[in-house]
Amino acid sequence: MFVQLAGIRSSSELLADRRKPCRSLLRRAAVFHGENLMIWRAIIAGLIVAGVTELANRTPRLGALLLTLPVISIIAFFMVWQKEQDLQTISRLARETLILVPLGLPFFIPLAFSERLGLSFWTSFISGLLLASVTIGTWFLLAPASSE
Repeated sequence: MFVQLAGIRSSSELLADRRKPCRSLLRRAAVFHGENLMIWRAIIAGLIVAGVTELANRTPRLGALLLTLPVISIIAFFMVWQKEQDLQTISRLARETLILVPLGLPFFIPLAFSERLGLSFWTSFISGLLLASVTIGTWFLLAPASSE
């Protein structure tokens, strides 16, 4: 009774108070888990796209360099690992990506030669999408199904 009136607290009460900030930090860190993780992924992807766009406007060569770096792939592999912790999933994703990246390259052909061919942006863009769709679509139709 005297201890309570004098404001002296037991060691267990002091220990409980010291844990409160840790719990608070853990709750704040929970912002990066669960449903919020998808929001953070979208924010990161948006920032990367905005950054590449700004850089490409100023220095096209550096913008192209950033586009060739597999930044999104690196982030995606990291996020899949954080969620799944399964090397088999990562390996399968890497194999599929390794095949699909070259198949998507025809997208750039009409854009790269649009000035020489006298094509507008939208004509080049849609032509590139069609070319990439044909190569990727053909692979989806003819390639063996991925083993799960």
